[in-house]
Amino acid sequence: MEENLVIEKINTPVEMPKQASPEAPGTSKQVFVPLHLHSEFSIGDGLGTVPVIIKALKVKGYDTCAISDHGGLAGCLYFQQACLEAGIKPILGIEAYVIEDEKDKESGHLVLLAKNKTGWDNLLWLNGRAATQFFHYRPRMLLKDILDHSAGLICMTACTSGLVSKKIIAGNTVGADILVSQLKMSFGEDFYVEIIFNDSVPNQKEVNQFLLQQAAEKNIKAVVTSDSHYPNKEDESIHKAIKAISMRMKYSEAGFSDKTFYYLQDKDIMELASRHSYVTPEAVKQMIANTREVADKCSFLIQKETGNLLPDMMKFLPQDAGYEAWLQRPDTHVLSKIGKVQDE
Repeated sequence: MEENLVIEKINTPVEMPKQASPEAPGTSKQVFVPLHLHSEFSIGDGLGTVPVIIKALKVKGYDTCAISDHGGLAGCLYFQQACLEAGIKPILGIEAYVIEDEKDKESGHLVLLAKNKTGWDNLLWLNGRAATQFFHYRPRMLLKDILDHSAGLICMTACTSGLVSKKIIAGNTVGADILVSQLKMSFGEDFYVEIIFNDSVPNQKEVNQFLLQQAAEKNIKAVVTSDSHYPNKEDESIHKAIKAISMRMKYSEAGFSDKTFYYLQDKDIMELASRHSYVTPEAVKQMIANTREVADKCSFLIQKETGNLLPDMMKFLPQDAGYEAWLQRPDTHVLSKIGKVQDE
């Protein structure tokens, strides 16, 4: 039985694609890199299995993409494997639910992306703490933990449900200013304000303008994202149905207030931004270029482990009792059943 627990040794490490695979015929390569994208692992919110996502990315000309599901990293390995097979560079991350105090009931978002193994290890630690120490309806990270474990991570301010954005919308601009300063101090040049261009999301323009002002005052770079929840524009109605089911709402009451949360291309972003008078086309192009800068900083890939991946459960058995006798005790009847299954 022991032989079945040993994974075949792998001599070659998992590597990034040498170069991006050719895009679909008639589609030009995109400068824009989606850094804020949800899959089916954003339960009840993200639309698209990993294969569907990869197909859409190829069709639209992306050579790099991040995954940032709500409150979890479960989709990262699947996403990485599918990206590498398609010649796309994967970036692994999370859109975290964040609280500033353990007693907080409400949370806000931050997007965290792994640059390297140190960043990935910090993400695993933060995500574990979120699930075991601060779970309240959903896994929540403590802001102090994030600030203390920022090494190897990119941090972005997320959407209008972001931790910073919520303060802006509530009129607490002083609190938002302080929080931006904290994040800048902790993450340094790996902290970016996230700008999203759309037509009708409440308070989005207000949030964008405040964040751009903060960026100018504190020497922080801005990136543009589309906070993608579904692959194509025509998928909006399906996504709306998923939201209605997950939130137990009527179809007419569910979904987003804007229809731009699909995988935007460079031209889509420029067109949307043209309706926002507080930014110039040059500034928008720089925000798009900054997404490529973030992508270039990220080089982490999950490596396939070798050897026995199961924990050594025998070390938890009492040293002064026989194995068989201990398994037959009433308080270990579950282990006894496991032992019988293994013996068979």
